[in-house]
Amino acid sequence: MKEEIVNQKSNNYNHRVNNYRVKKSRSINFIQIWIIIILLVISYSGVIYLNGKPKRGYYYYSNSYYYYQNGDWYNYNRGRWITSYGDNELNENYSSYYKSKYNIYGIDNFEDSVYYKDPNTSYSSYDYDSSSDSSDSWDSSDSWDSGSTDWDSDW
Repeated sequence: MKEEIVNQKSNNYNHRVNNYRVKKSRSINFIQIWIIIILLVISYSGVIYLNGKPKRGYYYYSNSYYYYQNGDWYNYNRGRWITSYGDNELNENYSSYYKSKYNIYGIDNFEDSVYYKDPNTSYSSYDYDSSSDSSDSWDSSDSWDSGSTDWDSDW
């Protein structure tokens, strides 16, 4: 009888230990699954971000040359580069029309156009060189003489 009681207690103990191990392994599996899901979502987002926009360079689409830089399309039309929106086909399938980073097509280099922005230079939204008009600046010591004009009569 004592032996049965000892066996029963031992079985109960082993059963509780096994239940704890199963619960613990289930929680570990649940955490591992969530980690894998999060990593997959982050990876997929990164792929979309990196591949989600055209590369800087020349494209040939619908019998016309295009250049893409910094989110903007430019079209070579009648011997000059002009701003362009592209169209849905070019915007959605740009990789099919990409030709090269460099001009090898016998057209004017986009790099020589007024639209070109060097990728190694940062630009502000207001490119203004204040040193170019230093002679036109108004200083506090400057004065202006209206001469004999009566400005009060206009009001």
